[in-house]
Amino acid sequence: MSFRPLIVIPCFNSAHTLSPLLAQLKTKGEVLIVDDGSVDKSSNLAVFHNVKLVRHESNQGLSKAMATAFDFARSEKFSHVVALDSDGQHPPELVPEILRFGENFDLVLGNRFHAISNIPSCKIGANLLASSIFEKLTGIFLSDVACGFRSYRVDRFLNCPFGDDYEFIYRTLLFAIKNRLQIGQVKIPATYFSDQLLATRRTELLSLLSSTSHEFWKDDVVQSRDFVWHLQGIDFHGFYVDAHDSYIIQCDLNSAHEKYHAGN
Repeated sequence: MSFRPLIVIPCFNSAHTLSPLLAQLKTKGEVLIVDDGSVDKSSNLAVFHNVKLVRHESNQGLSKAMATAFDFARSEKFSHVVALDSDGQHPPELVPEILRFGENFDLVLGNRFHAISNIPSCKIGANLLASSIFEKLTGIFLSDVACGFRSYRVDRFLNCPFGDDYEFIYRTLLFAIKNRLQIGQVKIPATYFSDQLLATRRTELLSLLSSTSHEFWKDDVVQSRDFVWHLQGIDFHGFYVDAHDSYIIQCDLNSAHEKYHAGN
């Protein structure tokens, strides 16, 4: 199959950020919006910008939205899926570079943690926790295992279980590692908005633990307890924020700098 990529944006109530994103992406390739049950004007904006649209009648979560995107890509004979978040966190101007890497790799990961000096400590802690779980499981350290800005060669993920909630992000990477697919990385900026709580959703943490079979820790998160987990020589402290059903995750920053410096 010839190289024919599809740019995919899964969205849920993203009308306030979607229009400028679509205006930029339309010039870079064919675009699909998977509207995951929005009650705002997200679907209307997809129609207005004349991009492809598939709509879920109810909110089903990221994994189901991406399963829909892959089904669409296969049915329409696209060779690759390039996924971006709908909130503007992923720079559209880097899509051509992701696509260039995608021609030579089965999976291309956006890497926000190639330099961490200006990244908030709670995001460093959460990301390094995920990377450390992957390292313990696979023996491979990847600086950013949770970024949603990626390219996938569609036919390589035919038998990959996408799971539920946020599991898609972790399951596809584990599938690629276990099946020895070619994995590339592209450096991207780490963007955080001032109006966002810089915490990790409890559902996202549960998805990470479920995807990587770390069931022996899962009870802490199921029961919304604070925790201290020791992984790869580093202690990770999780503090539950009830009002947002999220966790603030911290670790020793000197250890984190050493780990990322060695890994990059």
